[in-house]
Amino acid sequence: MGDTKNEILDAVKLLLGIKDNDKDDVLMLLIEDTVNSVLAYCRIDVLPRQIVSFIPTLTVKEIYGKSKRRC
Repeated sequence: MGDTKNEILDAVKLLLGIKDNDKDDVLMLLIEDTVNSVLAYCRIDVLPRQIVSFIPTLTVKEIYGKSKRRC
């Protein structure tokens, strides 16, 4: 899923309007967390391609949800 993770990272950065690579490590951790949550919720071991395209949206929603909880 190496190339797929980079595609997801690129999509998350696009959705967030991030152009540099300063936050890539943090974003990758959040992407991994989102993927693991989906795998656990669906009770599957491999992420189907149909779900991969939804991961960036879920990740961004999680980021915005966490930032709202801090206030």
